[in-house]
Amino acid sequence: MFGEAIWESPGDDGVLRSSFSSSSLGQVMHTILSSRPRHLKAAIAELGPSPSKSASGALLDESLCFLWRHVEDAAKKEEPLDHVLVPLIERSKEPKGSKQVFILIGWLCRNELLLQAILINLIEIITTKADHFTAFGWCTFVKSLVELSSDRFFEGEEERHHLTLLKILCRSIPRLLVITCEGSTLVDGFELPTRLAVAAADCTLVLTEALTKKEFMSSSQKPLTDSKKKNELIKMISLSDNEKERNQTQVTDTSDDIGSEFLLWHYLNELVILVEKLEAWSRKSLPLQEKGLKQVRKWLLEIKEYYSFVQDEAGGESLRNGVLLLSSCWKHYGMLLRFEKYKSSQDCLQVLDQYLSALEFYTQHDADGDPMKVTSSIETRKFFLNCIALFWGKLPAEQRKTATSETGIKLVNALLSQLKCDREDLVEISVSIMREVIFRTDFQSGGCAVDTHQLQHILPTLLSFLDERDSTAKAVILLLAEFCYVRSRDGPGIMEILKLLASGSHNQKKNAVDVIVELVHGYSDAKNKISPALWQDIAKHLLECLGDEELIDNVLASNLFPCLDPSFVLPQLIHLSYSGNEKVSFSSATALSSVLSHHNDFSVIEMLVDSLSDLMKNPDFSLKAGTSEKNIEGKSPLLQSGPKLDIDRVLKLTPGWSESVKKIDILIDQLIEKMFLNPSNHVLLRFMSYLSERLAEAGDLVLHRVLVHMQGQDMDESWVSDRSKESFESDNAIRLKSSVFSRLCPLLILRLLPLKIFDNLGSSTLYGVFPNEENWKAQKDACMSNRESIAPLLINRAFGLFEYEDVRKLAAELCGRLHPQVLIPIVAYHIRSASESRDALKLKACLFAVCTSLVGRGAETASHPSMAEIRQVIDSVLSWPSVGSDEVPKAQHGCVDCLALMICAEVQSPEPLRGPRNHPGSDALAGSAVLTRVMQRLASESPSPDHHELGSSPASRLFMASVLISACQKVASSERSELARRILSALIPSIESIADSEVRPACLQVLFSAVYHLKSSVLQYSMDLFKLSIKALKKGSEKEKIAAAKLLVALMASEDGIVERISTGLIEAKSTLASISMADSSSRELRQLCEKLLACLTSPLEGLMLGAYRPAT
Repeated sequence: MFGEAIWESPGDDGVLRSSFSSSSLGQVMHTILSSRPRHLKAAIAELGPSPSKSASGALLDESLCFLWRHVEDAAKKEEPLDHVLVPLIERSKEPKGSKQVFILIGWLCRNELLLQAILINLIEIITTKADHFTAFGWCTFVKSLVELSSDRFFEGEEERHHLTLLKILCRSIPRLLVITCEGSTLVDGFELPTRLAVAAADCTLVLTEALTKKEFMSSSQKPLTDSKKKNELIKMISLSDNEKERNQTQVTDTSDDIGSEFLLWHYLNELVILVEKLEAWSRKSLPLQEKGLKQVRKWLLEIKEYYSFVQDEAGGESLRNGVLLLSSCWKHYGMLLRFEKYKSSQDCLQVLDQYLSALEFYTQHDADGDPMKVTSSIETRKFFLNCIALFWGKLPAEQRKTATSETGIKLVNALLSQLKCDREDLVEISVSIMREVIFRTDFQSGGCAVDTHQLQHILPTLLSFLDERDSTAKAVILLLAEFCYVRSRDGPGIMEILKLLASGSHNQKKNAVDVIVELVHGYSDAKNKISPALWQDIAKHLLECLGDEELIDNVLASNLFPCLDPSFVLPQLIHLSYSGNEKVSFSSATALSSVLSHHNDFSVIEMLVDSLSDLMKNPDFSLKAGTSEKNIEGKSPLLQSGPKLDIDRVLKLTPGWSESVKKIDILIDQLIEKMFLNPSNHVLLRFMSYLSERLAEAGDLVLHRVLVHMQGQDMDESWVSDRSKESFESDNAIRLKSSVFSRLCPLLILRLLPLKIFDNLGSSTLYGVFPNEENWKAQKDACMSNRESIAPLLINRAFGLFEYEDVRKLAAELCGRLHPQVLIPIVAYHIRSASESRDALKLKACLFAVCTSLVGRGAETASHPSMAEIRQVIDSVLSWPSVGSDEVPKAQHGCVDCLALMICAEVQSPEPLRGPRNHPGSDALAGSAVLTRVMQRLASESPSPDHHELGSSPASRLFMASVLISACQKVASSERSELARRILSALIPSIESIADSEVRPACLQVLFSAVYHLKSSVLQYSMDLFKLSIKALKKGSEKEKIAAAKLLVALMASEDGIVERISTGLIEAKSTLASISMADSSSRELRQLCEKLLACLTSPLEGLMLGAYRPAT
């Protein structure tokens, strides 16, 4: 018989005994756990609490006795019981074996010795076993064991055994907390728990909740008088924040001396860490539970801090109050945080009704009761709100629907009552619960739980909280934003908010703006859900806010305008940018810039240009979209610059905007296409001028588009040649204007490109295969008919026979940007041709091109060998008679400017300008500096064989004086000293030897221009100039005296250094001026000039009249 065998000893052989006992124990465990629960209970009842040997001899009875004796023997010898408990833990996870396991454990634990041995071995298992499967089974096993122990699990001394079980099992809390904290995985930035971590947290909640039972808290009612114990309790909860950061799972050790009622308090630090971990797990999908856990964690830290400073006897009693408070609250928190779902909807309703009734009671109590007791009552209300948040936060969808239908309005009304409190944390948790109750039956589905009638009932109450700028309003704003989002289709909430924005108080308007901000920025799909009509109303009211100086800053800070449809706001923002109110104008421009940066596509730019064009056509029209002059700036009209609107006020925002455009090529291509379709749109052209650097980035694209467009343009030469002014003003005016702008358009686009684009000689689009200068004359006809690149097309428009004057002028300017190696040989050919045919229009175009090149490239252009040929033509043109022609003087003026710019380029170069070696004319160029030749011609009294073309006639010498005057005006500030040295050192000594009465005054005028424009650069020559002017005033002709007087004015009005230099001669100057002013032979102009100079010398207001004298231009 097996029953007899298990009681018989196999002998003294220990190895055989161990093997036999292990084998027998396995059979015993199998027999017990495979029996039916009722059979097992009956057998245990028959054996009693301390069986020795079965009287019946039944196998089950014999197995139970064997197991009892085995466990008892191990307990007495303090041997491990893993081989008994681990199989029981594994079997407890099976549905068919769990009842037998707990029946067996309950029977063994009736004995105090066995109870402690089993519990201590359980602690050893969870502490030492690293197997996750064993740990998971342990957590579920202990959780069930604790739950059963509180429900008549022990017979006889139930309470004492139950307390022993909890006190021992609580030692596992630190290890369980470690498992909980380490059992998280990070997914998309959110912490998600493993099954083991959930089981460990749930087990911890069950253990700590069990410590709040009434019988457990009342087991020890002795006063806390032992100072050592009291200090130890205080030390338990003094875990600092630094220590917590260093080791989140740091916990305190259990002391056997701690009373049972203080065990929960002992684990206060662990509760804080547990709640913080549960909060992290809830963050992704359970926002309301996260909010509730945040409030619970905050409360735990508050009571920990408050009761940590208790030190005297009264403090010990106060600490007991804190323990009772913690126990009372954690009893509910622990139950609500359990990961198990409620069994039925009826259970849910009962739990919710309890908390809701308590919340209503204390809310009413605060309204009717003593104001001095309100603070403590508020804390109670916060507790019940936390409970409701934890309860509702994890309620399943179906049970939430049931609860909402039964108590939704009652709950919402109770929550609305909480909003009247000025406590921010209470308002915050109330609003969070309300959002879940009103708007979400299930967080994932996002459905609306309350019907339309109920929402309409709630809305007026919510709006009433927007009268102030406080924490309540801040929380209600979030709720109203979600309300507007949920009801976005019919828009009742949005319309109410817009009413407040239009006619509410100052606080209401600011809060209304915040609601719209939360709606727009908080819900990514709100733009699609809200109808365009509603969006237009929102835009209209926000634009009106820009007229309210108290709301401007709020609206700008909200950054709402970029989120709205540009068609609703951009035209009006442009209009408001021209407001007479500086703050409105600045704010509108700031908002406009943000809109452009956010919507950097062509349609928005097109809208911008069209809006500015409309303003240009009618700048005085009233503002649209509800923004009246009264709202914005009273009766101030749109600001204008002269007779035209200052479009640069808006367009200057584009450089900053363009930096945000990534695919600039696409945008520029669209802008060019629009420009070609509407070539007279100067607003678009001005806009593109602000994109010069970005155009350079897309230079190849721009050049290609311009080339293709120019290739497609043909000139109707017969129609152009027959047009007279009368026909232009009649029926052909529109056609002519369209034709002019069409041919100007591609040139205007080229003009926007920076000079560096034209430096690339290898660009086939720009230059093609251009002949070198040696072959230019031989291939000139082929080159002029070349339409495969931009350069010959520009040259044709600049120097061709038939072309509009405006087009010719702009084309000549653009020719000046071409590389000198291409430009100068071509211009030399055309300017020679124009000179021979006396074609003044073509001549002016050539000169304009050369001048542009000299301005942009300086010495690089001036040093080209073909410039010698151009100078020869200029000499020839300056000798033309100008009688009977208006064009010749203009051409000669162009020649003067061209020579002046050559001089500026000459003084800019550190070395003498030379042409390339072995180039025809390079030797002549090297020794014939323009400034030297000009000075020689001005001072020379007789013709020179080197200057036979122009000669030394008075007219030619006057031209040379004009060249020097123009050079003084145009020279760069860095080159003034060099120009002053080269002009004054040569002209001052030679001026007295000039006999011509027309040339001498002109030379004095050159000196005046040098003093006036070159400023301090003439310092070393100032006394010589002064003496020259005094001498001319005494002995010169009338014209010389007037020129000398102006020179004296310039000297006296110069910088302090020059005035100090000439101060020694001012007495002589005063005498000379006095004699001239009193002489009857002097002209009236000269006398008046001398009188004014004399007044300046005798008056303290020096220089009073000097501003009236400017050099001739």
